[in-house]
Amino acid sequence: MKKLFVFLTIGLLVCSSAFSAWDSSKPANNGVISNAPSEIRANWDAIATGTDSSLLITNAKVATGAAIVDTKLGTISTAGKVSGTAITGLTSVPTGAGALPIANGGSGQTTRQTAFDALVPLQSGNSGKAVITNGTTTSFGYPSSLEVASQTNGDVMYYNGTIWTRLAPGTTDYPLVSNGASATPAYEQVDLTTAVTGSLPVANLNSGTSASASTYWRGDGTWATIATIDYYDSGWFAFSPNTQYSKTHGLNSTAVTAVLYGATNSSGANMSTIQAESGEGSYGCVYGITSTGYKVTLSGNDSIMTAATTRVLPSYARVIIQRLD
Repeated sequence: MKKLFVFLTIGLLVCSSAFSAWDSSKPANNGVISNAPSEIRANWDAIATGTDSSLLITNAKVATGAAIVDTKLGTISTAGKVSGTAITGLTSVPTGAGALPIANGGSGQTTRQTAFDALVPLQSGNSGKAVITNGTTTSFGYPSSLEVASQTNGDVMYYNGTIWTRLAPGTTDYPLVSNGASATPAYEQVDLTTAVTGSLPVANLNSGTSASASTYWRGDGTWATIATIDYYDSGWFAFSPNTQYSKTHGLNSTAVTAVLYGATNSSGANMSTIQAESGEGSYGCVYGITSTGYKVTLSGNDSIMTAATTRVLPSYARVIIQRLD
C-alpha cells in the first residue's frame, strides 16, 4: 500500500508541471479522471499568466457586433498608434478637447480673430501695413507695386514709372497739372500763355449779364457800354499858301476842337502841328466852324521842321476835329 501512494504522488507532480501551459485538449473527454485536476489547474495557471499566445485577444477574436463601449478603452498615448486617415468628424470635436497647437498644424486659439492673429507675422510696430509675400515667406510691409507710407485727406495716386504712390494735396485753388507722360504730375498755377486754348465764354464773366456787341469787360468786373468818340479826319490834302479851303466834317456839332497838321508829302513826311497863334504860324488856322463844315487857310509864313532841323513850307495839310458833346 505504501508503495502505491508514493507512486500516485509522484505522478500527480509530474502532470502538474507538464501542463503548465494552456492546452485546449486537456482534460480529454476520455481521459483518466484522476488526471483531470492537474490538467485543469495547468490551464488556469496559463490563463492567470496571460502570456500564452493562444490566450491573447486578437482582432480576429473580436466579434463584429461586439460594440465595446469607449469607457472600457484606455487612453491612447503612444505615438503612432492612431493613423491620420482614421481621424474624421473634426467639425464635431467639442471645445473641451482643447486647441490644436501651431506646431501640430493648428493655431493654438479658439476664435477666428485670435487664430488669424496667431498665424500672421508679428503685428507689433506694423500698424497700417499689409501682409505681403516675397514668393517664399510673408511679412508686414508696403507692396512694391503700391506704396502708401502715409495718407492725408486729399491724396491722389499716380504711377511714378516704377510703383504706384501718393501725391500729397497741393496749394489751395491750384489745379492738378500734367507735366507729360514721363514726369510727375503737380499742383500748379495754370500758364495762360501755353496751357489755355480757345476763348473764354461770355457767360463766364459775370454770367454774361449786360454783355453785348457794344459793351466791354471792365477791370472792376462789370460789362460797360463802349463810349463813342466822334471825330473827323480830313486826310492829307495838297494846298497852296494864302488859299482858303472849305471842308465838310459832318459831326453835327459846333462843340469841337480842331488840330491842323502840315507835311511835305501825302504820306505825312516831316509832320508838325500848325497852331493859330502870334508869330510863326499865326496865319494858318481852322476857322468858320459850323455843325457840318469848316474853313482852313495857311500863309507863306507857316513853316515846319524837317528831321534835319531845316525849316520848310508844308505842301500838304491835314485837319483832325473831335466832337466834345
